[in-house]
Amino acid sequence: MLTMNSLGKKTLGLGLLLGACLLPSLVLLVSPLFAAGEYARGRKVISVVKFESSGIVCESWEGVAVEASYNKSEKCNAEDDECYTPISRRFRFSVSTKNAKTVNFIRKNLNREMLALYKIHRVEAFCLSSDFEVLDVYPRRENPPAGFQRKLIVDKSGTRNYSVYGKILKLEYIGTVSGTFEGLYLDVNKRKVVPFSIKYKKMARYASSTMFFRKAFHIGISRSRVISGLRKTKLDFFEINYDEEAGGIQVPASKKKKK
Repeated sequence: MLTMNSLGKKTLGLGLLLGACLLPSLVLLVSPLFAAGEYARGRKVISVVKFESSGIVCESWEGVAVEASYNKSEKCNAEDDECYTPISRRFRFSVSTKNAKTVNFIRKNLNREMLALYKIHRVEAFCLSSDFEVLDVYPRRENPPAGFQRKLIVDKSGTRNYSVYGKILKLEYIGTVSGTFEGLYLDVNKRKVVPFSIKYKKMARYASSTMFFRKAFHIGISRSRVISGLRKTKLDFFEINYDEEAGGIQVPASKKKKK
């Protein structure tokens, strides 16, 4: 026969069991580890137009920034380079209160061009009001310093290859275990903002390093017939060259004559 005392003990035992089962889930939901499901990480050129602290129980810094993009609904022929008319796009971002250096830099440089290092969370991070978290920001210089690598050449991945004069506006790695490098470059002569992919990691690293500077350079574009693998575009970089057009024929060093 159940008494109130024995019933209370059974209820308490059931409560402890349910608590033990649910505790890991609750910890996961309120832990920063829950935000570790990263969707993308990269760099982009932005200007911040609004930035303020937000929150009562959990404070963060929230802002609105402007970046260069293109009209994805534009009716045009991409194969003939008719598309990618530039537009300005606004987006929301967050900065953790623990990131004092980044918070202070942005506050002092509103409406100025800067390079932002960021990550995009799969799920909105705890204490942040957006899934786009800015991790660091840098001022941009006009020219690379002396000693900076002037060019890099990798294998071509496409069937049509040509050179454009421009600069990189955005470059990010999308994915977790496996992913793809995707970005936007500005074609200075045609005034187009064009999406591209990068196949080789060493090219992606070098391309990313050029974003600290405003100076344009020659970009070797290799266009494929179809989009392959995880890539989102047909365009790939095979060369970056600050001094001359990309795609020139490499002249082998002449052999020394034997005496």
